[in-house]
Amino acid sequence: MFIVQNEMIDTALNENNWTDLGAFSKDDDAAVYQLQSFPRTLYEQDIQCVVVRLSLLKEQAERRIAQDLDTTEKDLMDAVDQLGDCSFASEEDATEAAAEWLPDHDEHCFEIDTDVVETDEKKSRDSPGRPPKDWEPYKTVYKITVTVQRDESDRDTEAAQKLLCANHNTDTHRRVEL
Repeated sequence: MFIVQNEMIDTALNENNWTDLGAFSKDDDAAVYQLQSFPRTLYEQDIQCVVVRLSLLKEQAERRIAQDLDTTEKDLMDAVDQLGDCSFASEEDATEAAAEWLPDHDEHCFEIDTDVVETDEKKSRDSPGRPPKDWEPYKTVYKITVTVQRDESDRDTEAAQKLLCANHNTDTHRRVEL
């Protein structure tokens, strides 16, 4: 059912052929309704799809999406910091770790790129006293750098989808009452 509703909403957004129904109240802050209707076939049965857009939901949806994105970005940046703290002995190990990390943190409103860089890291000595003459204080390690950017086009699509509700009816000749 939800797949059909999402397809109906996507179709309405793509067609962008809204009929203005206006407000059903004379109040200044009354909701304004828009409607789109189109026929489809589902399981060899003709249905009439109706998608409604309500203006009052816009501010609520945008606020909720902004909060969700902020929370997701904070969690994502925490995960990026944890990954950045890891050191790997070889470039292959770092590349493999990045490939495993990425699918777990792939968020739909963010573009994430990873890169493996070679760097020197100070060794720690377990024994007290003066180090041997041939002791190298640094070792070569590989670290993963991650860049994260918000994808505003995905955000706009998500906002548009949250403003819509969809329904369908098998009786294609019956009038839809709102």
